Amino acid sequence: MGERVLELRERILGPDHPRTTTAINNLGLVYKKMGRLDRTEELYLRALEIRSRTLGEPHPRIASVLNNLAGVYFERGDLDLAEASYRRAVEMTEVTLGPRNPDVSHSLAGLVRVATARGRYAEVEQLSLRDLEIRQEAFGPDSPNLIGALQALGEGRLSLGKLDEATESLNRARRIAVKAYGVDDSRVAEIDAVLAEVKKARVDGLSP
Repeated sequence: MGERVLELRERILGPDHPRTTTAINNLGLVYKKMGRLDRTEELYLRALEIRSRTLGEPHPRIASVLNNLAGVYFERGDLDLAEASYRRAVEMTEVTLGPRNPDVSHSLAGLVRVATARGRYAEVEQLSLRDLEIRQEAFGPDSPNLIGALQALGEGRLSLGKLDEATESLNRARRIAVKAYGVDDSRVAEIDAVLAEVKKARVDGLSP
C-alpha cells in the first residue's frame, strides 16, 4: 500500500514534490517497524537527498530526516554514523530554529542514547541536563515531556556513582509519571527499576 501511494505521488506530483518526500519518509517508518532497516535507510537517504537539493542547507526539514536516519543507524549498531547524524541534526536545528527550540531536544535525546551505548556517562549527564533545560523552558517543570530526560539523567548519574543526584532526578521523573499516567503505568515501573538499582548501589557501597 505504501509503495503504491509513493508511486502515485511520484507520477502525479513529481519525484521532488514535498508530499512525495513525506510519502518516502512515511514508507521508511513502515519498513523500520517491520525491521527492514536496509530499505528504511535507502528511503531516508533518498528523502535527505531530495530535501537537501530542493530546500538547501540548513533547513529544519532536513534535520528531521537526519534524526530518522540516525535512529536507523543506532538500531543497526552503527554508533559512529548515528552520532554524526544526530550531531548534524542538532547543529542544523540550532541554526534554523534556535538553540533552545524543542526540536533540538529530539536530537539531544538521540545523542544520549549513543553516549550511553558507548559508556560515556559524563557526556550522558551533560547532554541530559541540556535536554532537560530546553524541555522545562518549553513545556513547564511538571510536563510529561520531561520524564525521558530526567530518567536518562538519573541513569547517567547512577553510572557515575552520583547516587543522591540520581535519586533526585529519578524521583522527580516518577512524580511526574504517576501524576500524568497513574502508578500502574509501565513508565513508572521502568523508573522504579532504576531506583532499585540505585538502592542496590548504596547497599553495595556499604558492604565490606
